[in-house]
Amino acid sequence: MNSQKKARTLSRLSVTGMFIAMTLLLAATSVAFGQERSKDRDNPTSPTSNELSDDLDGSNDEYFYKFSAGPGKLNVMFEVTASGTNAGAHLDLFDMDSRSILSDVLAQGVDSGSERVVKSVQLGRRRDIVMRIKGIRYGDNGGNGVYKVRLDGAISFTKAEAPKNPPSSDTPKDMPSSFAGCWNFTGKGSFAGASLGCFKQEGDRVTFDESSFEGTVVGRTLRFAPKSGATTASAYRSGHFVMDAGGKSFTGSVNSSLNPDDNEFPVAATFVQASKKADKDF
Repeated sequence: MNSQKKARTLSRLSVTGMFIAMTLLLAATSVAFGQERSKDRDNPTSPTSNELSDDLDGSNDEYFYKFSAGPGKLNVMFEVTASGTNAGAHLDLFDMDSRSILSDVLAQGVDSGSERVVKSVQLGRRRDIVMRIKGIRYGDNGGNGVYKVRLDGAISFTKAEAPKNPPSSDTPKDMPSSFAGCWNFTGKGSFAGASLGCFKQEGDRVTFDESSFEGTVVGRTLRFAPKSGATTASAYRSGHFVMDAGGKSFTGSVNSSLNPDDNEFPVAATFVQASKKADKDF
């Protein structure tokens, strides 16, 4: 009799343990995959962080994501891990007019293994980008696995909506710093100050007295490069400036390359006065 009670108790404990394990597994899966992915190219998912991952089910279904990037270098890490035999997928980047930015990046996992591919692309200006992930069909058996994407560089994401009550005390930190005004340049890159002149800013967009350039502010960093199709006679072609906490000085560099994140001619600047040109030029 006692042995039967003991067996029933062990059985209940085993079922309880399995239930707890399944609950933890589902919770972990929710954290890992998070956002619902879209199959509609005209209504892509907007990631809220620079990493995303989801399942491959052995079909050639397509999934679409949208984010903003540039000016500067965009780095893309694409990884596929097979859960059984083989799994694979293609990654492509397009602009909003369906023009290719990065095409046919292939990653395949073989015999439960994984493959990681890293690519980069230089963007001369800020652009809205659509990313497509397309699975590979391997037949009746195979094709199941997981894909993972990590995006780094001059990139911005849609932020999760903050709770209305109470308001977040961190909100001001997410706002772009103001570079509007006239600045006194020093350092090896001080020659750029004369042609850039005074800066004008609307939201995160910055323009200069040198009209061939345009810039975008992300946080406290301003990156600039020539406008699309524009030419410049300046000795520099791009640059980046990082505003200090007080908003009255910045450091950074100007560069002869098109990569704003290079550090060719260091520069520092201090605020002199508000811009003398009206904002109606925007």
